[in-house]
Amino acid sequence: MTLSSFNLQNKGAITAGLLLIAISFILVIYGILFLLTNQLSLTYRQGSYDSALYLAEAGIEYYRWHLAHAPNDFTSGQGEHDFKDPQGEIIGKFNLEIETPTNGSSIVTIRSTGWLNNYPEAKRTIRVQYGIPSLTKYSFLSNASSWYGSGITVHGEIHSNNGIRMDGINTSIVSSVQKEYQCGTETGCSPTQKKPGVWGSGPNFDLWRFPSTPVDFDSVFFDLAEMKNSAISHGLYLNKSGAQGYHLVFKANGTFDVYKVNQTDSFHAYTTHEGCRRLYLNIRTQNFIRNYTVAQKPIIFVEDNTWVDGTVNGKV
Repeated sequence: MTLSSFNLQNKGAITAGLLLIAISFILVIYGILFLLTNQLSLTYRQGSYDSALYLAEAGIEYYRWHLAHAPNDFTSGQGEHDFKDPQGEIIGKFNLEIETPTNGSSIVTIRSTGWLNNYPEAKRTIRVQYGIPSLTKYSFLSNASSWYGSGITVHGEIHSNNGIRMDGINTSIVSSVQKEYQCGTETGCSPTQKKPGVWGSGPNFDLWRFPSTPVDFDSVFFDLAEMKNSAISHGLYLNKSGAQGYHLVFKANGTFDVYKVNQTDSFHAYTTHEGCRRLYLNIRTQNFIRNYTVAQKPIIFVEDNTWVDGTVNGKV
């Protein structure tokens, strides 16, 4: 073999090796660039996805502001809205869909969908409900002091504009307007003495709240005429009894019995408006009137003293 042929053969071998290395290097570089591009795209999509949620939240906040200024307007503001950044540039949109409250409800449903203009495929939707707080959120609501004895379990909120003695079990908030109140025989104090707004031997005292915001009972009266008409048309309307009032006993089978209370016994009690006086609240004699089904009489309007007890099965 000559020297010239040996050099040519080596040069060919070196050229093939360099080509292989170059190709491998290019594949690695392109692979890295591909991974970086995908990672960058994923990061961008995730950022756009998060931003779309913020735009959807902005739509909810906007409509909450709208309802605060026009609580009965559920039509204005629906559809698409531009969203601007702090520099005034439009960077995205949110779309609002409003479900108006049904009859007998104050709850409005707001559905807001947000997205960025430069990545409209990434959309986020939030659905919330707003409503005017209703007195029906309370299991028991009283303008006078009340006593829940041992052995009683109350599910739901309890509120009184006066004092509460809680010897039973409460599974939700028990609130009183008073920091202290005059406890009389109506809540087991003889002689009358000062007690905290909520007190007693109940175990869940961590759910007791006092003093709290009062409930304005006078503000309820504007609905009474409409409620009365509803009771007459598709409920139960009880006029003056001609005696002491009515006793409603609810049953677990979804019905309730109505009694006319003829005679009552009295005891000394304390009220915020009249101080110590006799309250005729203990039923002595009563007459059975009729049994009704809750589903057939969903609203009851009574224009007399009323005693209510038992287990309510349904909504009334």
